Amino acid sequence: MRASSIQQLNNAGQVVWYDNLSRDELEDGTLAISIAGGVSGLTSNPSIFQKAILNSNRYDASIKEHVKKAQGLGLTRQALVEYVCEELCVEDVGTAADLLKPAFDESKGSDGYASLEVSPDLAYDTVGTIKAAGRLWKKLGRSNVMIKVPATREGIVAIETLIFKGINVNVTLIFSVDRYREVANAYIKGVERRIKGGLPVTSLASVASFFVSRVDSIVAKKRGGEEEEFLGKVSVANCRLAYQAYQDLFETPSFVATSARAQKPLWASTGVKSERLAPTFYVESLVAPNTVNTMPPPTLKALVDEEFHVGKLLDLTVEDARERIKALETRGLILNSLLDELMAEGVALFSDAYKELLRGLATRIGALSQVSI
Repeated sequence: MRASSIQQLNNAGQVVWYDNLSRDELEDGTLAISIAGGVSGLTSNPSIFQKAILNSNRYDASIKEHVKKAQGLGLTRQALVEYVCEELCVEDVGTAADLLKPAFDESKGSDGYASLEVSPDLAYDTVGTIKAAGRLWKKLGRSNVMIKVPATREGIVAIETLIFKGINVNVTLIFSVDRYREVANAYIKGVERRIKGGLPVTSLASVASFFVSRVDSIVAKKRGGEEEEFLGKVSVANCRLAYQAYQDLFETPSFVATSARAQKPLWASTGVKSERLAPTFYVESLVAPNTVNTMPPPTLKALVDEEFHVGKLLDLTVEDARERIKALETRGLILNSLLDELMAEGVALFSDAYKELLRGLATRIGALSQVSI
C-alpha cells in the first residue's frame, strides 16, 4: 500500500501543520479528523480568527460568559472587547493543543504544537510583546503551545527574552534570509542565557515561520506579470538559502552541545496564488529534514486528495538558488527591498484584520447584551 502524502513527507523528515482554526472545525470534528490523518500541529493568526469568530454563532455562548466576567473588572468598552477576543482565541488554541497532545507526547516534544499570536498592535513594542506573550503562555497553561511573535526588530529583541523565560515561540512574518538569521540568533542567545543561568533547555521549542508564496506574488506584481523564468522560483530559492542558513547555525558542534532543540524552519503562506502552479507546488518544492509545512485548508485538501510527488528542496543547490535571485536583480528588482516591503505589509494586514475583528466583536457583544446580559 502506498504511504499517504502526509506519511511521505514525514518519512522525508517534514511534518504537516494546519494553518487554520475555528470553533466550527473544533466542534464538528474536522480538526480531529485531520489530526487522525497525520496533521501534527496548528498555526493561527488574526486573519484566521477574524473569519472564524465573525462568521459563526458558535462563539455566542462564550462571548456572553466572558462579558459577564469582564463586567466586574472595571474595563473600558475597548478593553472589554479586547479581553473577550483574547479569551475566545485562548479557548480555541487550548482546545486544539489538547487534540494535538498525543502527537506532542509521541514525538517527545518535537511536534504537536498549537500557536497563538500576540496582538499585531504590539509588533513594534518589545516590552508590550514580552508582557502579552507571558500572559498568553500563562493562560494557555500547556507545554505544547507556542506564542507567535512577528520578526520585527522589536520582536526579535523580545524573542531572546521569551526563550530565556522558557516560553515556546513561533516567530512569524519572516521573509528575508538576513532577518531569518537574526531570528535564529535570538533563539540561540536565549538558549545560551538559560544555560548560563543554570536553567534547562531540553524542553524548549521554537519554529521560524518563513513566508513563501507572497514572495512570488510581489515579483509578478513588480514585473507586470508571471514570467516563466521566475514563476514559483524566487520564493523556493529564497527558502533554499534560508535552509542553508539553518544548517549553518544549528547543525554545528557548538549548538548540538547545548542539547537544545534546533529552531525548525516552518514554511508558511504555502497556498498558491497563481493558477499556473499546482495546488501543492509549495509543498512538493520545499521538502527538507526537520522542517514544518503549515497549510491552509485548500492546500491540505489537495495534498490528501490529489497525486503527490515528494520533491526535495536540497535538490536545488545553493549556487543555483543564488543565480535565480541574481537573475531577478539584473532585471532591476532588489529582492531584499521587496522582502522588506512584504514584512511591513504583513504586519499591516494582520493589524487591519485584528481591528476588523474587534469592530465586529463589539457589534456582536452589543447585540448579545440586548438578549441576556
